[in-house]
Amino acid sequence: MKTKIIRLIIFLIAAALAGGGYYFYQSRQQAPDGLLQLYGNVDIRQVQLAFQESGRLESLNVQEGDHVKAGSLLAEIDAVRYRANLEKANAEVAAEQQVLNRLVTGSRPQEIAKARADVRALEAKVTDTEVTLKRLRRLVKERATSQQQVDDAAAAHQAAVEGMEAARQALDLV
Repeated sequence: MKTKIIRLIIFLIAAALAGGGYYFYQSRQQAPDGLLQLYGNVDIRQVQLAFQESGRLESLNVQEGDHVKAGSLLAEIDAVRYRANLEKANAEVAAEQQVLNRLVTGSRPQEIAKARADVRALEAKVTDTEVTLKRLRRLVKERATSQQQVDDAAAAHQAAVEGMEAARQALDLV
């Protein structure tokens, strides 16, 4: 009888140790590295996604309750704005290419001829304003004209000289 009780006690101790070992093993499997594992539902109606730009969503690739992994594509923003910016940048590149082409090829013969004609026209205007100024200075000494007319003629002559110089510079550039 005593042997039966001792066997029963040994069996109960062995069963308790086996049960404790099994429980310890299972608890280690469920929460590795100190992670806390909880069960239940998380009900979130509003989520802040981290896009670098704002815009309309073109597609939403996941639904509430779906499992996602780090780096998964959750949604895509409509690319209309980006396409418009790309087209604008391409147009600016094309415009700058035209400017470069013009600088490389130089001026056309017609542009050079026009610049020379502008210089000749302004030289004629300088000559005319110079003659008018001399005439008015002579007449002001005789009191046949006003000093105001002489001053106006001097200003017109100076403007013509400056315009001719600008035209010569433009001709040099062409």
